[in-house]
Amino acid sequence: MTKPSVALILLLGLAGLQGCNDTKDKTVWCTGSFHEVHCQNEKIVHCVVKEGSRAEMVESESYIWHGIKYVCSADDKLLAANHCNGNLILDTDGAAHATLCGINGTTSCRDGALFEDDNMACLGSSANVKCFQDKFFIAGDNNDWLPTSQRYICAASGKVGHCQGNTLVHSVGVCDGSGVISCRYNGYNGMSLVRKSCKPDTTTCIDFEKSGVSFAECFYTSGVQENCGDITTYGKCNQDVLVMCSKTDASKGKLLHIDCAVSQKSCLLIDSPDQDYGYDCAIVCEDPAGAHYTDFGACENNIVKFCSQTGEFDSIDCADTTCQWTTDVINNFFYDCRQ
Repeated sequence: MTKPSVALILLLGLAGLQGCNDTKDKTVWCTGSFHEVHCQNEKIVHCVVKEGSRAEMVESESYIWHGIKYVCSADDKLLAANHCNGNLILDTDGAAHATLCGINGTTSCRDGALFEDDNMACLGSSANVKCFQDKFFIAGDNNDWLPTSQRYICAASGKVGHCQGNTLVHSVGVCDGSGVISCRYNGYNGMSLVRKSCKPDTTTCIDFEKSGVSFAECFYTSGVQENCGDITTYGKCNQDVLVMCSKTDASKGKLLHIDCAVSQKSCLLIDSPDQDYGYDCAIVCEDPAGAHYTDFGACENNIVKFCSQTGEFDSIDCADTTCQWTTDVINNFFYDCRQ
């Protein structure tokens, strides 16, 4: 039940952006720290410092960034062109690495061939990430910031990082069209982005909030209404149907009806430290003495008592750690042993 503690992505403050200006001599100067690196007519277009703090937009056959050499394909896509030594990628100085974090994602070698993994998982543990105008930018070699083509990254916390304007936001899940984007923990391989599609005829993806954390899930369309009325994210139970507003600001939310029985759960008021979590669907089980517990768990004498996902009672003695209410790196809230 316990998962390793991990830190969130650090977000640096934004610098100002100035665009590229076309002067009378037709030389294009890039005066801002945020700039595009892209392919045009099979040439890489990027900024090169020419005088003072000014940088001229120039064309090159290749472009080196953080040890990765980029070239343009025939269809003007930016591609890594490093050499491989077996399953190790060689940077432009000849040093071997398991992976390099590039403009297109995690760059590595598989069976001697270059591979670019576009889930940008390598950015999850990096402080060198900024958001600007709904785009991710990553730190370049010369105090510049280069855009990625990605809309989502996996933070080390297990949450999905995405840009809202100039702000980096973390959510357990995010609606993307007709599906849910989330992060999956892959052990030593870290986090990777996964997508679950909603059934277009019967379900729809809804972003919702619970106890200050953002989630996303596929809900039956028949159970979604436009007006929350006086129902909040705290919710209430109508027998085994959970009724709750999707947003803390009810005027922006949708009223959700979730039949807990469909997933073999019961609608209950969840016991949280400040009693502010509210109602949710929960697995219920009994201990040998007949006491009832849920998959959210409970703390008793520094022992976590809880239901497994198969409905069986279990317990963990926290010993040198502390039984406390916490948020799992990927899942919901529950009681667990933590430092």
